[in-house]
Amino acid sequence: MIKNIFRVILTILTIFTFSACSNESSEETLDETIKEELQSNTWNVVSTNGDAYTADFSDNTVTLDFNIIKSGLSYDIKDSVVTLTEEDSDFGPWKFEISKNDDDFEFKANDDDTKDKMGDLTLSPKE
Repeated sequence: MIKNIFRVILTILTIFTFSACSNESSEETLDETIKEELQSNTWNVVSTNGDAYTADFSDNTVTLDFNIIKSGLSYDIKDSVVTLTEEDSDFGPWKFEISKNDDDFEFKANDDDTKDKMGDLTLSPKE
C-alpha cells in the first residue's frame, strides 16, 4: 500500500517537473525565434512620440540610425520582453513587451519612463 502511494506521488512529481521544464523551454524557444527574426532584417522604426529611424539587430546589440546620428544599445529578450540598455548612461534601461503583427513587430513600452523617452514602437522590415 505504501509503495503504491509512493509511486503515485513520484509520478505526479515527475509530471510537474517535465511540465515546468517544457514551459520554460518553449518560452526560451519563442525568445530565440524573435531574436533570430529581428536579426534577419533591417527595420524601419516609427515611434508614437514622432521619431522615425532604422534599427539593425546583431547578436546582443542594436544600432539605431537616425540618418545623421547612430546610436548603439545592448539588448536582451526574456519572456517576450526586450530590454534596451545604453552603456555608460544614466538613462534606461527601457523595456518593451513584444508582439507580432503580420511582418511587423510592435514594441509596447513597459513603463512610463520608457513611454516618455521612446514611445511605443512599430518595426517594419526595410525594403
